[in-house]
Amino acid sequence: MEKRIKGVFIDVVNKEIKEVEIENKLDAIYQLLGCELIESCYSITFNPANHVMFCDEEGLLKEPIGAFKMFDYQPISGNAIIFASDENGELQSHYLIIDKFKELIEFVEIIELPEPIIKIISWEDF
Repeated sequence: MEKRIKGVFIDVVNKEIKEVEIENKLDAIYQLLGCELIESCYSITFNPANHVMFCDEEGLLKEPIGAFKMFDYQPISGNAIIFASDENGELQSHYLIIDKFKELIEFVEIIELPEPIIKIISWEDF
C-alpha cells in the first residue's frame, strides 16, 4: 500500500483552497488535478520545509476551467496541489497554515489568461 500524504489543493472550479489526503503516487495527483501531465510550477520555502506546487502542464492549451495567481505572477490555468519535499526531493505532507496561505492566492477570470508561449530552440543556437 502506498503512503498517503496531505497536500493543499487549489480548486479553481469551486474557488476553494483546502487540505486533501491522497496516495503518494503520480496517478493520484493526475486524478486530483484532472490532467494527464503535470509540472512543478512553484518551489517555495515555508518553514520548516521546501514546498512544491504541481499544476497541469497543458493548462493554457486546454479549454479553461478556472485560474489563479500567486505573488502577482503569471496566472495558472487549472487546479494545483502543494506538498512539502525533503532534501532528496521526495514528497511529504505539507507544513502550511492554510488560512495564511489563502491570503497569497487570487482566483482570476479566465479572460485574464495569457496566450501560451511556444518556442522551439535549436541546439545550434547555443
